[in-house]
Amino acid sequence: MAFIVEDGTGLANSNSLIDIAFADEYFTDRNVATWTGTNVVKQAALIQATDYLENRFSSLFLGDKKVALQALSFPRVITGMAEIPVSVKRAVCEYALRALSAKLAPDPEIHASGQGLERIRKKVGPIENETRFQYQGPGTVRILLRPYPAADILLKDVVKNNSGRVIRG
Repeated sequence: MAFIVEDGTGLANSNSLIDIAFADEYFTDRNVATWTGTNVVKQAALIQATDYLENRFSSLFLGDKKVALQALSFPRVITGMAEIPVSVKRAVCEYALRALSAKLAPDPEIHASGQGLERIRKKVGPIENETRFQYQGPGTVRILLRPYPAADILLKDVVKNNSGRVIRG
């Protein structure tokens, strides 16, 4: 798939909210030396960051999509804000930086029983074992998404919480 940056018109096939130039400038301004790699590597990180943002927050964004069939949650119609706020673009940068070194939403670790593991605790003396699973009941899985505070906080003005109220920092 090609690297297609949303241009603010509500493209039906975009897969990134920002281009490499925006990310390069963002990290240069902050003297972040770990934003490295070929353009292909950076494009992949920006796509992964946009995917993570979409998967984690799309149902929580304020406003409405600009175009019904657009591929991404932005551009949006939010009174008093740009169609793609700078804070959202900066959050994509922060997620992309983390995507260079690890999966943003890794698959859960699976126990030999086939259940998702939350944790295994072992104590040596006196011997004690504890295994905690992610499942809360038959057929349900608790999805644990890792927080990325440096990126998450940037979204405070465009995301509402589950009760419909705006999250403010």
